[in-house]
Formats: sequence, C-alpha cells, structure tokens
Amino acid sequence: MQGAWVISTIGIVNTVGRLLVGYVSDKPWADAILINTIALGIAGGTTMFVPFYTEFSVLIMYAIAFGFSIGKICLKTLKFVINCYFSLLNSI
Repeated sequence: MQGAWVISTIGIVNTVGRLLVGYVSDKPWADAILINTIALGIAGGTTMFVPFYTEFSVLIMYAIAFGFSIGKICLKTLKFVINCYFSLLNSI
C-alpha cells in the first residue's frame, strides 16, 4: 500500500511540475537548457541514493523531488541538445 503512495506522489507532483515549468519556460528570460540540466541533476542525484532511503517519509520526499524534477525535463529541450550534439559530431 505504501508503494502506491510513492508512485502516486511522483505522478501528482510531476503533473504540477510540468504545468509550472511550462509556464516559466514560456518567459523570454528562461533558459530551457539550464532548466533541463538542473532537472536532470536533481533527478539523477536523488535517484542515486534510493538504496539508502529506508523510511517511508524519506521515500515520499524523494518522490516529491524526483516527480517535480522529472516534470521539468521537456522532450523539446532534449531533442535540441541531441540535435546540437549530433550536428557537432557530423561536422568533425
């Protein structure tokens, strides 16, 4: 039953995170690549320590951090980064 709470928390916070980041990303001063990089760092950093999370409350905090940060990772930005990377490889 507690596992369902963790997964539900990730989903709910992910939805809220996508809405908030979508709003912020539409602003001219927002840097989508920086937002994506920070989100990937938070998602990776929190996931790296999952084996050490033994308390349910810590897992819920992880679910909030992971869900919100994974909501920031937008596929458009990832496509842009991948296209830039492969275009650099092709120009060598």
